[in-house]
Amino acid sequence: MKTNFIGAVVLCVFVCSADQMTTMAQNVSTEQVTTATSSGTTEATTATTEATTATTNVTAQTTPTTPNATSEAPTTNSTMEPTTKANTTSEGPTTAPTTAPTTAAPTPMPPKSTYKVMAGGKTCLIMEGSFRMMVTINKTTLIVDVPSDKEVNVTGMCASGNETESSITITPKSGALKSLTFDFKINKNKDMADKSELVSMSAEVMVDGKVEPISANKTLLVLSNPKLFYKCDVGSNFTADKVIFKYEQLKVQAFNVENEKFAENGEDCSEDVGPIPAPGNIPVNTYAVTEGNKTCIVFKGSMKFVIPYVAKSGNATEPVGLPEKFTVSGSCNTLLHGEVSQKMEVKFYEDWILTIYFTDSDNKTDVQNQLTADSSDKYFISQIELEYEYNSNLFVKADESVLGKKAKFTAANLTLWETGKDKSYMCNKESTINLSSKDGFELTVSKVQYQAFKKGNSNAFGDASECAADEETNSIVPIAVGAALAGLVIIVLIAYLIGRKRSRAGYEQTY
Repeated sequence: MKTNFIGAVVLCVFVCSADQMTTMAQNVSTEQVTTATSSGTTEATTATTEATTATTNVTAQTTPTTPNATSEAPTTNSTMEPTTKANTTSEGPTTAPTTAPTTAAPTPMPPKSTYKVMAGGKTCLIMEGSFRMMVTINKTTLIVDVPSDKEVNVTGMCASGNETESSITITPKSGALKSLTFDFKINKNKDMADKSELVSMSAEVMVDGKVEPISANKTLLVLSNPKLFYKCDVGSNFTADKVIFKYEQLKVQAFNVENEKFAENGEDCSEDVGPIPAPGNIPVNTYAVTEGNKTCIVFKGSMKFVIPYVAKSGNATEPVGLPEKFTVSGSCNTLLHGEVSQKMEVKFYEDWILTIYFTDSDNKTDVQNQLTADSSDKYFISQIELEYEYNSNLFVKADESVLGKKAKFTAANLTLWETGKDKSYMCNKESTINLSSKDGFELTVSKVQYQAFKKGNSNAFGDASECAADEETNSIVPIAVGAALAGLVIIVLIAYLIGRKRSRAGYEQTY
């Protein structure tokens, strides 16, 4: 009995101890899991908060912050989720979605407007275009557009008789720009045509509640001859002390306005004309005429015209080369004087057009057969036309009697650079073609290769027929090389004979 009582007590103690140890183990495990879960959630919360902060900073520089993005921070309920999710969240900070910086589109220029100065009920000065000023005063930069002609008052001063000065003042009815004045003057030249110039600008602009004066007292733009208008569609800008003045679609005539409108002729700005190559550095361009999927003409070469004109000092000529900037059009099927032909048109210097006709030497009379342009045995250049304008950018010394006028030159009935069907013509050596013996109109070319009546859509040339000048050069080279080699052989032979003679004389003397 006593033994059984002791055994029961021991068993009870063992069981209770086991229960207590199990409880402690559960507590320890629970604390570890809770601690791990809380720690993981805390790290995830911090990482997510940092990522959210990063997203907010990037967005603030580019676009307004999205409310949903900032409300995705972890909630208190996340600490009650299984440890697995806490571990997943704590593997690293959530990568903030990167917002690509957006480049603000440039503000479009204001619409083109026309401003006129009236005197005696008649228009005496016309200025049109799109104008903008960027004014910087006391570290404050303000963009000011010149309002349309319906939102301003226009006054000014007109030149009459032999007067050489005029001006226009634009006064907006509202806005930051209070007034804008341009002053023009005629600059008389001895060796070239007179020029009208924009010699100064002044304005008043409201900046930070204060009207600030702006002025530029220097020659800002050299315009056209006073009897012509000046045009600059591409536009440009000029800079004064406090302002950058930008203009586009500019057209102005400050003197000699007749019949309430611009003169019939005008001059283009250098920006519209484009780069003008130096006479000794004409580029080698490639021109191709394509219709549909067929390329029928490919022309490569350097071309320069010598154009006669009237200078202020008398008759003169001006070399004008084709620039790198151009556009090409043409026709693969056309007729010239009743003969099957193809033509290439090259437009350059704003409104110059060079047209070259290539004619089939097989003179058929059936128009339908001619338009196939596929049966020629030979072809050649039959006509060259050049439409051009006397612009002071190209004809610097031109007399005012020709400035702004357009002209056209045609050299017809040519048989130039004939070559066979499916072949090209090539002439690398520079040559000059006298297109008109009467007035000295010339075309100088070099590194030329062309092919017309091509088939397919490739720009590749067929086998080349070389010009006589190249053939002479090609024949001279081997002759010169052969002569040099022959001379070298003779020199070696003479040296050998002299050396042998000296050797024999030395031997005889020793003996």
